[in-house]
Amino acid sequence: MDASTPIPTLEPAADVARVVAELRARHRLERVPPLPTFAAILEDISDVAATVVLAEVVAAGPEGFGTEKAARVDDGRWLAAHVAEQLSSLDRFLGRRLADPFAPPSALPDAASFHTAEARDIAARYRQRLLAIVRTVRREASRIRAELGADLRALGPAPAYLERLDAALRRAVSPSLDMRDTRLGELFEAAVYEGLQRVPDPERALVDRWHRSGWVARLIADLGRVARAVAAEERALIHHLVQGALAASAADAEAETAAPSPNDSKEVAA
Repeated sequence: MDASTPIPTLEPAADVARVVAELRARHRLERVPPLPTFAAILEDISDVAATVVLAEVVAAGPEGFGTEKAARVDDGRWLAAHVAEQLSSLDRFLGRRLADPFAPPSALPDAASFHTAEARDIAARYRQRLLAIVRTVRREASRIRAELGADLRALGPAPAYLERLDAALRRAVSPSLDMRDTRLGELFEAAVYEGLQRVPDPERALVDRWHRSGWVARLIADLGRVARAVAAEERALIHHLVQGALAASAADAEAETAAPSPNDSKEVAA
């Protein structure tokens, strides 16, 4: 993550909220409530056990994570480069999955399927595809975090504290994120079903037009926008965790350099 890499926002979920608002208005889905942003989820952590763990980590502070540290390697810049490559790999995966929405796994029904399948089955496929992609993105982000853990803790007490704090926060917000992801899938399912109910028996030419430039094409594009926003959310959180840990490690190193050694104190006393 060098100087040329743009720093992601910590509130990419605003993009998700915007897509949801557009979908609710376009398909008259007033019964679907607005989805919370990531900041709102943080403000409303309701998992008691996770909250206790989070409070314990915060109370311990950096001093609670010891001083044992591995040898400094390039001040952690190697770690930043490794994480950047991991996140780029996640971006490439997402690009491949979104490039052809009608290819497996989790393929969407093509135009021909609109005449051979039930409306509810077609709509459910949109929910299933979004959830499959989003949950894969979440799992991959969790894998990156797990691999990061030992490396961040090796940088010193302050980076170790940030890593434990991130893990505790993740545990606390996971149920709400899972619920939000599920509601996103349900939103797309409802939008497709409502669209099909408006024209119960469409002609093939009309269905083709829906897929080329109509409401189906817009829904597919919106599904991609939501998936990318979720990936951006994960990218931002990992990016800021690493950058915060490296900054803390650099501050520790500077403090160590500035502190007088015991031998210096003896020389002054002499």
